[in-house]
Amino acid sequence: MFLNKIFSILIFQFLWQFSTFAFEFTDWKVENKVYKIYFDSSLSAYFSQDCIKNEKCLSKNLVLKVRAQNLKTLNQSESINPGSPFCTQFNGKVLLARNSNNSEVAFCQLSDKSLVELSGIYSGK
Repeated sequence: MFLNKIFSILIFQFLWQFSTFAFEFTDWKVENKVYKIYFDSSLSAYFSQDCIKNEKCLSKNLVLKVRAQNLKTLNQSESINPGSPFCTQFNGKVLLARNSNNSEVAFCQLSDKSLVELSGIYSGK
């Protein structure tokens, strides 16, 4: 009986840690700095590591604001990526990032240095 309780507690702790900290990160290099990027399934978007469980993360707030207000870009034809105008509208900076396979992806970096992939701002992946 005692061992069953200990076993149950250990399983609970393992599952709690797994659900809280189990993020798959990929490294992306932006302007000579490497960022750890993860996919947030609740928002269907890629963010920098500093946005995990950070309610003050400007990148997440940008995505939530754009989607909640169902904002539309004014000149979508002028922009290759529909997330780009939102990035600049919220004083962000559009940056290209490379991974170890030399793939390029555009991110928006906001004043708190957090990143969100441009394509995730408007509609998610």
